[in-house]
Amino acid sequence: MNKVVLVNPANTTVGYSVITPRWLFVLAGATPTELVGDPLIIDEPVTRFNPDDVGPGDIVGVGIHTGNCRPGYRVVTEAKKRGATVIVGGIHPTIFPDEPLAMGADAVVKGGGDLIWSNIIKDALDGRLQRVYDGGRVPGEQMVKARWDLLDPSKYLMGSIQTVAGCPENCSFCSVWVTEGRTPRLHRNQQLIEEANELHAMGFRYVFFADDNFNPSTRGRIARETNAGTRKLLEKAISINDREPSAHFELGTVFDRARRYVDAAPEFEKAAELDPTDPATHYRLSRVYDRLGKSDAARREREIHAKLVEAQQAAK
Repeated sequence: MNKVVLVNPANTTVGYSVITPRWLFVLAGATPTELVGDPLIIDEPVTRFNPDDVGPGDIVGVGIHTGNCRPGYRVVTEAKKRGATVIVGGIHPTIFPDEPLAMGADAVVKGGGDLIWSNIIKDALDGRLQRVYDGGRVPGEQMVKARWDLLDPSKYLMGSIQTVAGCPENCSFCSVWVTEGRTPRLHRNQQLIEEANELHAMGFRYVFFADDNFNPSTRGRIARETNAGTRKLLEKAISINDREPSAHFELGTVFDRARRYVDAAPEFEKAAELDPTDPATHYRLSRVYDRLGKSDAARREREIHAKLVEAQQAAK
Protein backbone atom coordinates (compact mmCIF):
# COMPACT_ATOMS: atom_id res chain seq x y z
CA MET A 1 0.00 0.00 0.00
CA ASN A 2 1.29 3.45 -0.92
CA LYS A 3 1.51 5.79 2.03
CA VAL A 4 0.93 9.48 2.66
CA VAL A 5 3.57 11.60 4.37
CA LEU A 6 2.63 15.07 5.64
CA VAL A 7 5.52 17.47 6.22
CA ASN A 8 5.67 20.80 8.04
CA PRO A 9 9.08 22.17 6.92
CA ALA A 10 11.48 24.15 9.10
CA ASN A 11 14.97 25.62 8.85
CA THR A 12 16.13 23.91 12.03
CA THR A 13 15.22 20.80 14.00
CA VAL A 14 15.48 20.96 17.79
CA GLY A 15 13.38 17.96 18.84
CA TYR A 16 10.67 20.02 20.51
CA SER A 17 8.10 22.68 19.64
CA VAL A 18 5.71 24.99 21.45
CA ILE A 19 2.42 24.82 19.51
CA THR A 20 1.09 21.85 17.59
CA PRO A 21 0.92 22.66 13.85
CA ARG A 22 -2.81 22.15 13.50
CA TRP A 23 -2.94 21.80 9.72
CA LEU A 24 -0.93 18.56 9.85
CA PHE A 25 -3.49 16.82 12.02
CA VAL A 26 -6.52 18.27 10.22
CA LEU A 27 -5.17 17.01 6.90
CA ALA A 28 -4.49 13.68 8.60
CA GLY A 29 -8.18 13.64 9.52
CA ALA A 30 -9.06 14.28 5.86
CA THR A 31 -6.79 11.48 4.59
CA PRO A 32 -8.70 8.43 3.23
CA THR A 33 -7.20 5.77 5.49
CA GLU A 34 -9.04 3.01 3.65
CA LEU A 35 -6.79 3.75 0.66
CA VAL A 36 -3.45 4.69 2.21
CA GLY A 37 -3.65 3.91 5.94
CA ASP A 38 -2.73 6.45 8.61
CA PRO A 39 -0.45 9.21 7.29
CA LEU A 40 3.09 9.61 8.56
CA ILE A 41 3.39 13.06 10.13
CA ILE A 42 6.70 14.93 10.06
CA ASP A 43 6.94 18.23 11.92
CA GLU A 44 10.46 19.40 11.15
CA PRO A 45 11.01 21.51 14.28
CA VAL A 46 10.67 18.14 16.05
CA THR A 47 11.88 15.59 13.46
CA ARG A 48 13.71 16.33 10.22
CA PHE A 49 12.27 14.85 7.05
CA ASN A 50 14.16 11.70 6.03
CA PRO A 51 13.95 10.97 2.27
CA ASP A 52 14.49 7.30 3.02
CA ASP A 53 10.98 7.23 4.53
CA VAL A 54 9.40 7.62 1.07
CA GLY A 55 9.58 5.72 -2.16
CA PRO A 56 7.97 5.47 -5.60
CA GLY A 57 4.20 5.79 -5.45
CA ASP A 58 4.13 7.43 -2.03
CA ILE A 59 2.36 10.79 -1.69
CA VAL A 60 4.11 13.63 0.15
CA GLY A 61 2.06 16.64 1.22
CA VAL A 62 4.08 19.75 2.08
CA GLY A 63 2.45 22.76 3.74
CA ILE A 64 4.27 26.08 3.44
CA HIS A 65 3.96 29.75 4.19
CA THR A 66 6.40 32.35 2.92
CA GLY A 67 8.65 32.01 5.97
CA ASN A 68 9.34 28.31 5.45
CA CYS A 69 9.04 27.95 1.68
CA ARG A 70 12.80 27.42 1.20
CA PRO A 71 13.01 24.37 3.50
CA GLY A 72 9.70 23.33 1.95
CA TYR A 73 11.27 23.25 -1.50
CA ARG A 74 14.15 21.21 -0.03
CA VAL A 75 11.59 18.58 1.01
CA VAL A 76 10.01 18.73 -2.45
CA THR A 77 13.37 18.07 -4.12
CA GLU A 78 14.35 15.26 -1.75
CA ALA A 79 10.98 13.52 -2.05
CA LYS A 80 10.95 13.79 -5.84
CA LYS A 81 14.39 12.17 -6.03
CA ARG A 82 12.90 9.16 -4.22
CA GLY A 83 10.13 8.87 -6.79
CA ALA A 84 7.30 10.22 -4.60
CA THR A 85 4.39 12.32 -5.79
CA VAL A 86 4.66 15.73 -4.12
CA ILE A 87 1.71 18.03 -3.44
CA VAL A 88 2.23 21.50 -1.96
CA GLY A 89 -0.39 23.60 -0.18
CA GLY A 90 -0.68 26.38 2.36
CA ILE A 91 -0.79 30.18 2.46
CA HIS A 92 2.15 30.76 0.10
CA PRO A 93 0.92 28.44 -2.70
CA THR A 94 -2.59 29.86 -2.37
CA ILE A 95 -1.23 33.29 -3.32
CA PHE A 96 1.61 32.11 -5.60
CA PRO A 97 0.45 28.75 -7.05
CA ASP A 98 2.91 28.76 -9.95
CA GLU A 99 6.01 28.92 -7.77
CA PRO A 100 5.83 25.44 -6.15
CA LEU A 101 5.18 23.92 -9.58
CA ALA A 102 8.28 25.65 -10.91
CA MET A 103 10.22 24.26 -7.94
CA GLY A 104 9.27 20.69 -8.80
CA ALA A 105 5.93 19.97 -7.11
CA ASP A 106 3.55 17.69 -8.99
CA ALA A 107 0.47 19.58 -7.83
CA VAL A 108 -0.56 22.64 -5.85
CA VAL A 109 -3.56 23.08 -3.58
CA LYS A 110 -4.99 26.56 -3.16
CA GLY A 111 -7.25 27.29 -0.20
CA GLY A 112 -8.31 24.77 2.42
CA GLY A 113 -7.59 21.08 2.11
CA ASP A 114 -10.30 19.72 4.41
CA LEU A 115 -12.77 18.73 1.71
CA ILE A 116 -10.59 18.26 -1.35
CA TRP A 117 -7.66 16.29 0.08
CA SER A 118 -9.28 12.85 -0.20
CA ASN A 119 -10.06 13.49 -3.89
CA ILE A 120 -6.47 14.56 -4.51
CA ILE A 121 -5.21 11.32 -2.95
CA LYS A 122 -7.53 9.29 -5.18
CA ASP A 123 -6.39 11.20 -8.27
CA ALA A 124 -2.74 10.60 -7.37
CA LEU A 125 -3.32 6.88 -6.86
CA ASP A 126 -5.26 6.63 -10.14
CA GLY A 127 -2.57 8.48 -12.11
CA ARG A 128 -4.77 11.44 -13.04
CA LEU A 129 -3.38 14.12 -10.76
CA GLN A 130 -4.21 17.69 -11.78
CA ARG A 131 -1.63 20.45 -11.59
CA VAL A 132 -3.76 22.84 -9.53
CA TYR A 133 -6.59 22.18 -7.10
CA ASP A 134 -8.72 24.81 -5.38
CA GLY A 135 -10.07 23.80 -1.97
CA GLY A 136 -11.72 27.17 -1.50
CA ARG A 137 -12.80 28.51 1.88
CA VAL A 138 -14.12 25.60 3.91
CA PRO A 139 -17.51 26.24 5.57
CA GLY A 140 -17.35 26.08 9.35
CA GLU A 141 -19.75 23.14 9.61
CA GLN A 142 -17.55 21.13 7.23
CA MET A 143 -14.19 21.76 8.89
CA VAL A 144 -12.46 18.44 9.57
CA LYS A 145 -11.67 17.29 13.08
CA ALA A 146 -7.94 16.97 13.84
CA ARG A 147 -6.39 13.50 14.32
CA TRP A 148 -4.77 14.14 17.72
CA ASP A 149 -4.33 10.40 18.20
CA LEU A 150 -1.36 10.70 15.80
CA LEU A 151 0.37 13.30 17.98
CA ASP A 152 3.22 12.71 20.42
CA PRO A 153 2.20 15.08 23.26
CA SER A 154 5.65 14.94 24.87
CA LYS A 155 7.03 17.06 22.01
CA TYR A 156 4.76 20.11 22.44
CA LEU A 157 3.84 22.62 25.12
CA MET A 158 0.38 23.50 23.78
CA GLY A 159 -2.34 21.92 21.72
CA SER A 160 -4.24 24.02 19.18
CA ILE A 161 -7.90 24.55 18.38
CA GLN A 162 -9.56 26.70 15.75
CA THR A 163 -13.03 28.14 16.34
CA VAL A 164 -13.22 30.63 13.48
CA ALA A 165 -11.68 31.05 10.04
CA GLY A 166 -11.77 34.26 8.04
CA CYS A 167 -11.53 37.87 9.21
CA PRO A 168 -13.56 40.96 8.26
CA GLU A 169 -10.55 43.25 8.66
CA ASN A 170 -8.03 43.93 5.89
CA CYS A 171 -4.80 44.64 7.76
CA SER A 172 -1.86 45.36 5.48
CA PHE A 173 0.46 43.03 7.44
CA CYS A 174 -1.84 39.99 7.29
CA SER A 175 -2.71 37.48 4.58
CA VAL A 176 -5.83 36.02 6.24
CA TRP A 177 -8.36 38.31 4.56
CA VAL A 178 -6.84 37.37 1.19
CA THR A 179 -6.63 33.61 1.68
CA GLU A 180 -9.51 32.96 4.09
CA GLY A 181 -11.83 35.78 3.10
CA ARG A 182 -13.57 38.46 5.13
CA THR A 183 -16.60 36.42 6.21
CA PRO A 184 -15.92 34.59 9.51
CA ARG A 185 -16.84 30.90 9.48
CA LEU A 186 -17.41 29.16 12.80
CA HIS A 187 -16.28 25.62 13.57
CA ARG A 188 -18.87 23.25 15.05
CA ASN A 189 -19.04 23.43 18.83
CA GLN A 190 -19.23 19.68 19.42
CA GLN A 191 -16.03 19.03 17.49
CA LEU A 192 -14.27 21.78 19.42
CA ILE A 193 -15.36 20.25 22.71
CA GLU A 194 -14.24 16.79 21.60
CA GLU A 195 -10.84 18.09 20.51
CA ALA A 196 -10.35 20.04 23.74
CA ASN A 197 -11.19 16.96 25.79
CA GLU A 198 -8.82 14.83 23.73
CA LEU A 199 -5.96 17.29 24.21
CA HIS A 200 -6.66 17.47 27.95
CA ALA A 201 -6.69 13.68 28.21
CA MET A 202 -3.29 13.63 26.48
CA GLY A 203 -1.87 15.84 29.22
CA PHE A 204 -2.13 19.31 27.69
CA ARG A 205 -3.05 22.07 30.12
CA TYR A 206 -2.60 24.93 27.66
CA VAL A 207 -4.45 25.32 24.37
CA PHE A 208 -3.60 27.83 21.65
CA PHE A 209 -6.59 29.21 19.74
CA ALA A 210 -5.49 29.35 16.10
CA ASP A 211 -8.31 31.74 15.19
CA ASP A 212 -8.19 34.27 12.38
CA ASN A 213 -10.12 36.82 14.45
CA PHE A 214 -11.17 36.72 18.10
CA ASN A 215 -13.93 39.31 17.78
CA PRO A 216 -15.22 39.95 14.25
CA SER A 217 -17.76 42.48 15.54
CA THR A 218 -15.32 45.28 16.34
CA ARG A 219 -16.49 48.88 16.36
CA GLY A 220 -13.99 49.72 13.63
CA ARG A 221 -15.39 46.93 11.49
CA ILE A 222 -18.94 48.17 12.01
CA ALA A 223 -17.97 51.73 11.12
CA ARG A 224 -16.60 50.54 7.74
CA GLU A 225 -19.55 48.29 6.90
CA THR A 226 -21.59 49.63 3.97
CA ASN A 227 -24.21 46.85 3.84
CA ALA A 228 -27.11 47.84 6.12
CA GLY A 229 -28.13 44.24 6.88
CA THR A 230 -24.62 43.15 7.78
CA ARG A 231 -24.11 46.29 9.87
CA LYS A 232 -27.27 45.55 11.86
CA LEU A 233 -26.13 41.99 12.60
CA LEU A 234 -22.69 43.19 13.72
CA GLU A 235 -24.22 45.86 15.93
CA LYS A 236 -26.46 43.24 17.52
CA ALA A 237 -23.48 40.99 18.21
CA ILE A 238 -21.43 43.71 19.85
CA SER A 239 -24.40 44.96 21.90
CA ILE A 240 -24.91 41.45 23.27
CA ASN A 241 -21.23 41.32 24.21
CA ASP A 242 -21.51 44.73 25.90
CA ARG A 243 -24.25 43.40 28.17
CA GLU A 244 -22.20 40.42 29.33
CA PRO A 245 -20.41 41.22 32.63
CA SER A 246 -17.85 38.45 32.14
CA ALA A 247 -16.73 40.05 28.86
CA HIS A 248 -15.98 43.34 30.63
CA PHE A 249 -14.33 41.53 33.55
CA GLU A 250 -12.04 39.57 31.21
CA LEU A 251 -11.10 42.65 29.21
CA GLY A 252 -10.45 44.58 32.42
CA THR A 253 -8.19 41.75 33.59
CA VAL A 254 -6.20 41.94 30.36
CA PHE A 255 -5.70 45.69 30.80
CA ASP A 256 -4.86 45.22 34.49
CA ARG A 257 -2.14 42.69 33.73
CA ALA A 258 -0.75 45.01 31.08
CA ARG A 259 -0.70 47.81 33.70
CA ARG A 260 -3.13 49.82 31.60
CA TYR A 261 -5.13 50.85 34.66
CA VAL A 262 -6.88 53.78 32.99
CA ASP A 263 -8.36 51.31 30.47
CA ALA A 264 -9.02 48.61 33.07
CA ALA A 265 -11.12 50.80 35.39
CA PRO A 266 -14.12 51.41 33.07
CA GLU A 267 -14.27 47.72 32.14
CA PHE A 268 -14.45 46.63 35.79
CA GLU A 269 -16.92 49.44 36.50
CA LYS A 270 -19.19 48.19 33.70
CA ALA A 271 -18.87 44.60 34.97
CA ALA A 272 -19.83 45.77 38.48
CA GLU A 273 -22.80 47.69 37.09
CA LEU A 274 -24.07 44.63 35.20
CA ASP A 275 -23.44 42.23 38.09
CA PRO A 276 -23.03 44.08 41.40
CA THR A 277 -23.02 40.81 43.38
CA ASP A 278 -19.67 39.48 42.10
CA PRO A 279 -17.02 40.05 44.81
CA ALA A 280 -14.13 39.38 42.41
CA THR A 281 -15.10 42.37 40.29
CA HIS A 282 -15.14 44.73 43.27
CA TYR A 283 -11.81 43.34 44.48
CA ARG A 284 -10.16 43.92 41.09
CA LEU A 285 -11.71 47.37 40.85
CA SER A 286 -10.34 48.31 44.29
CA ARG A 287 -6.84 47.35 43.19
CA VAL A 288 -7.11 49.37 39.99
CA TYR A 289 -8.38 52.40 41.91
CA ASP A 290 -5.40 52.09 44.28
CA ARG A 291 -3.02 52.16 41.32
CA LEU A 292 -4.80 55.22 39.95
CA GLY A 293 -4.53 57.00 43.28
CA LYS A 294 -8.29 56.98 43.90
CA SER A 295 -8.09 56.00 47.56
CA ASP A 296 -11.71 56.79 48.50
CA ALA A 297 -13.09 54.78 45.60
CA ALA A 298 -10.71 51.92 46.38
CA ARG A 299 -11.84 51.86 50.02
CA ARG A 300 -15.49 51.80 48.97
CA GLU A 301 -14.90 48.84 46.63
CA ARG A 302 -13.03 46.92 49.36
CA GLU A 303 -15.98 47.43 51.72
CA ILE A 304 -18.40 46.14 49.09
CA HIS A 305 -16.13 43.17 48.45
CA ALA A 306 -15.94 42.32 52.16
CA LYS A 307 -19.73 42.46 52.56
CA LEU A 308 -20.31 40.24 49.52
CA VAL A 309 -17.79 37.66 50.74
CA GLU A 310 -19.38 37.71 54.20
CA ALA A 311 -22.84 37.20 52.68
CA GLN A 312 -21.63 34.28 50.56
CA GLN A 313 -20.04 32.59 53.56
CA ALA A 314 -23.17 33.09 55.65
CA ALA A 315 -25.27 31.50 52.91
CA LYS A 316 -23.21 28.29 52.95
